[in-house]
Amino acid sequence: MTNLRVMAALCSAALIATLPAAQPASAAIESPIVSALNGQCLDAHGNGSKVTPNGAAAIQWPCHGDTNQLWHFSQDFNRENTFRLQVGSGNSKCLDVPGKSSAAGVELHLWDCQSDSGGSQLWQFRHIRSENGWHYHYIQNIRSGKCLDIPGGSTRSGVQLIQWPCSLAARNQVWRNRA
Repeated sequence: MTNLRVMAALCSAALIATLPAAQPASAAIESPIVSALNGQCLDAHGNGSKVTPNGAAAIQWPCHGDTNQLWHFSQDFNRENTFRLQVGSGNSKCLDVPGKSSAAGVELHLWDCQSDSGGSQLWQFRHIRSENGWHYHYIQNIRSGKCLDIPGGSTRSGVQLIQWPCSLAARNQVWRNRA
């Protein structure tokens, strides 16, 4: 009987050793991203409920709740508070810095989500505060070190968003979400 137990234990150990290692579950969160400066939403321009084309502009637009303003936060488990921001249901487009640029003033767009984007699609949320169910952040690209920015603090709908050096005094770089 002892030999059977030993053999059963060895067989179980051999079976477990051949199984693939468990991967962490994706932390998928969905929320609009709203400017604390003017209450407008981060928007995939021209999307509505259609599929977003590569190169679509990332703009600010009055919040309306359509899928082009709902963002899936896919966590990068190698970095704390770091996410790919994927637009709406049924899309595979992420907020992206064109050409992996580190230049200030580069206009942001949407591009095919890539697991190896060289950091151009990875955004770190720098927490400022939480109040009334909202979380306030600077959203910083990990490759360029620049923040998601409304150029010149514009309140005009349709303005294309840029990356700009992060500044604690810049209200046009403060964003809120419920995630």
